[in-house]
Amino acid sequence: MLLSKSESNKVLILLVGVGVIAAEYVTFLQFGPLRYPIFGMTMLVPLSISLWRIELGTILVLSSVPVVNVLYYALNVRYSSIPAAIFMSVFLAWLVRLFLGRARFVRNPLNLPMIAFAGAVTLALLTSGLKLRGYLFGAIGGEGKFGELGFSVLRTGFILLCGIGAALFFANNLTDEGRKRRALWAMLVACLGVGVLGVLEWVWGKEVFFVIPRLVREKTVAPPAGGPLLISAFPHQNLLGNYCLLLLGPALGSSLAFRGYRRVLASVVALLALFCLLLSGNRTGWFGAAFASAFGLWLARREGSIRWNLGRAVVSSGLVLYLLYASATSSGFIGDLHNFRVGRIMMNKVRLQDMVKTISHVRLVLWRRAFRDWLSSPLFGIGPGTYPYYGRGGYSVTAENSFSNKKEPINPHNYYIWLLCETGVLGLGAFLWVIYRAIRCGIEGVRSAVGRWKFVHLGILSSLAGYMLALTADHTLGFLEMQIVFWAAVGMCAKG
Repeated sequence: MLLSKSESNKVLILLVGVGVIAAEYVTFLQFGPLRYPIFGMTMLVPLSISLWRIELGTILVLSSVPVVNVLYYALNVRYSSIPAAIFMSVFLAWLVRLFLGRARFVRNPLNLPMIAFAGAVTLALLTSGLKLRGYLFGAIGGEGKFGELGFSVLRTGFILLCGIGAALFFANNLTDEGRKRRALWAMLVACLGVGVLGVLEWVWGKEVFFVIPRLVREKTVAPPAGGPLLISAFPHQNLLGNYCLLLLGPALGSSLAFRGYRRVLASVVALLALFCLLLSGNRTGWFGAAFASAFGLWLARREGSIRWNLGRAVVSSGLVLYLLYASATSSGFIGDLHNFRVGRIMMNKVRLQDMVKTISHVRLVLWRRAFRDWLSSPLFGIGPGTYPYYGRGGYSVTAENSFSNKKEPINPHNYYIWLLCETGVLGLGAFLWVIYRAIRCGIEGVRSAVGRWKFVHLGILSSLAGYMLALTADHTLGFLEMQIVFWAAVGMCAKG
């Protein structure tokens, strides 16, 4: 007997809910002696709050990511476990509300492409999983050489599916002006926290998480591999730069849209985001911000009021400053933030010839390798998380990074090529479909919005456009924190 539509939806919700609970359990396996208190703090509390009011759960997720990562060393937990736990608890509460009929799917243009993207990622995981049964079982069983590749597949698949869940969650819960406003301010408060961390660590000369007393004496989890720049909330300088790029537009738009203390707060957030963007040394973020400024100017070309002229003046000034600064530092005329310090770390001078060498000898090589691997499985891809381990038509046990001495797995440094390689034409096509619908909804939102929300929508959409450009030479959407923030911004563009 076939199930009705409502019954099949409930069965699907139950299956996804069981998967979320299993992922939560695996997430907390490495939490050491504090696993149960942390479980209660980061899962049961958000779950209870979200069952009561899902809006509060949304605010909790957006205000805690990525500031909650400051607790990494003090709690001795695996990086990203805490934000993953908080989001999964809120997502599980939403599934429960759907099952009980206290929530519903909102009809919006993102639901269908997101479901298609989820299906493409699932197919890529299944096809690669059949080839990697031994590696995956080794990862679950903790067997060394098999666990490395298996864990990479599980981790990358989890982040992709978590991002898809975040997209559906935000697109269905940020449906009116009130919810969007609260979510926006939660994101800005989190960005304010990141900026304050950056300023404190720049002034103090040490990481903030060293100030927190270590709660677990026995160190069982290795710290994240830091790049040339690092602050407590991020494991990588590119992540910091792209995060600030994504929040800079909404902050600038809010500073022009609101009045009173809200304008002051938004202006402070915009300045701190700009400070951290410069501090990160992330060149893709710099040029992404320049493109975002140009995109915003083009989108606002038909508006002629005084406030829009003021907004255009601010945006165009930022565009000119960014291009002048990036050109000067790249050509070696001035030092590249020579006096900016984050803890013990300082940037080196960047010259144009170094940039060309980096692109020609690293990124282009990685892109060619990704295309070569993709040709072996063009439809479904070689499998999420397998790019560093794939070569010559098969998988290797360990990842060999021939471009640096880092032990971390390499990636193509281009999110679109990476997605094409690991999830195939289906995965990349579905993702581009989602982005197309989101940007189209965002443009319609800018044109139809009245009053202050025009500035906010323009800022969100401009930052999204700049970030999509930055992803052509970066990979930060492969991190869970950026997945949550990115899809929240996309959800604000969706119109129910």
